[in-house]
Amino acid sequence: MRRADGPQTIYYRISVYEDATSDQADTTPPFPPSPVINEPFNTAVNAIVADVRDQSADTESFTSELLRRMNDPTFAEVSYQGVPDIRVVVYRGYPTMAMVRLPTRASDGKANLHKGAVGAGIDMSSGETLTGVLGNAVVDEHPDTGALITGLRIPHWDFILRSAARGYEVTGLGYLGVDMVIDRERGPLILEMNARPGLNIQIANCTGLAKRIARVDEIHDESAGPDERSRVARREFPANRQTSMPFDD
Repeated sequence: MRRADGPQTIYYRISVYEDATSDQADTTPPFPPSPVINEPFNTAVNAIVADVRDQSADTESFTSELLRRMNDPTFAEVSYQGVPDIRVVVYRGYPTMAMVRLPTRASDGKANLHKGAVGAGIDMSSGETLTGVLGNAVVDEHPDTGALITGLRIPHWDFILRSAARGYEVTGLGYLGVDMVIDRERGPLILEMNARPGLNIQIANCTGLAKRIARVDEIHDESAGPDERSRVARREFPANRQTSMPFDD
């Protein structure tokens, strides 16, 4: 046997074998079930995922490309993780009021005002964002990024208004909300047409719907198509005609 002096490092090798007689239960966590997505979301999701998958080499590139695609650069600084959406309220075929909902940390990345997302009214004439609202508080900056909310120009605004106006022919509803997202590659995509859109869009715009609805009743033209109705909306409901709405202390 060789004699050794000083500190020594001892290496071990161990072989582990499964005990064939053991009845220990498998502790591997089950794979989570696939989420159930209702229409029209399912069709939109499948189209986007298929396109992203074709351009991805692995799970990492898939995730990176999906996040990139789902976030238009316009909203990069005013959104926390999730995807902002745009809601347009349409009355008798005329786009009447609009807002963009911006995800926050408090809303867990969801564009949901009730969960803490920021709502910003949109000037129907120019497509630019107005003052932001968080709960009942008026805000100028996004609570997580610090970026200014006011003055963002919504891309494809003409197309968004025309698409929202067409919702009248598609659904036959006299009052509806059209929800859209802006995909970096595909542009505006309709997520949903809601027969009972919430009225918090009035808070985001700091003005009520009543006067605009009354104005639509005055100028309504049954023969006007979606393009004409969207042009009328831009003419009739610019931001300089909005009036302030008081908030509770």
